[in-house]
Amino acid sequence: MGQGLGFEAFQIFKKCRVYKHNETWHISIDAHDDALPLLFDYKTQYYKYELWNTLRLKSANQFRMYEILKQFEYKGERTLNLTDLKRLLCIKNNEYQRYDNLKARVLEACRKALAEYTDISFTYLPAERNGKGGGITAITFYIKANKPKAPPLSLDEFMQRGKTTEESPPAPQLQMPQIYKDKNLEFLAEACDEEFSERQMRVIFDVVIKAVPFTICKHTMALQHYDYLRMKYNEFCYTADKKAVEGSPVRNRFAYFLSTLKAETAF
Repeated sequence: MGQGLGFEAFQIFKKCRVYKHNETWHISIDAHDDALPLLFDYKTQYYKYELWNTLRLKSANQFRMYEILKQFEYKGERTLNLTDLKRLLCIKNNEYQRYDNLKARVLEACRKALAEYTDISFTYLPAERNGKGGGITAITFYIKANKPKAPPLSLDEFMQRGKTTEESPPAPQLQMPQIYKDKNLEFLAEACDEEFSERQMRVIFDVVIKAVPFTICKHTMALQHYDYLRMKYNEFCYTADKKAVEGSPVRNRFAYFLSTLKAETAF
């Protein structure tokens, strides 16, 4: 940009409107003038996917991982060094510096979510190391078409979430991606599919540390907390689903989950 340093930025869209007409959903978008040249060549420069693939995803990492891999589905694999992967996932380079932390907190959560809710699934293996026996510096993702376990969620169903009638119990709310300032709580939140807010996770954590024996190693301790919480959350989801089928749905999932955790401690 000229001879000096700097950058130029603009908003892609001026306005976006989503509305329903004659039982059909419509999207009206008014793009910024500077963005129009980019949009005109969209058929060759961009890829597309069906919206239902992302409606059930529960974290920003899961959204981004889907898009990172979906565009390479036709090749069946994609290799990324960890620096580029973090950049694409909008993770700071000084976060998750240990590969095992990145794997436990990000990669595994994304792998499970995509396999359950989207039209692709993936596995991954280390591709490069920093010298013989050194740390992992790159990962190869193996991508394949997938038939999701959960039925596709339509935009109409997404928009209707939370609306109830006297005859029907409240539908479970679709959670938008949570934001966690505390990285330890963010890690534990992945064990609960990021269903609960940071304040709620802090209360849950206070209970978990009383249920899991103390160890000297902080890293091992964090993994024990994660594994315990994941086990209890899976049990909770099974019970909640069963209650919903029986006609007595759990109306306050946080309070109910917290009570099941407290039942196993000395409260």
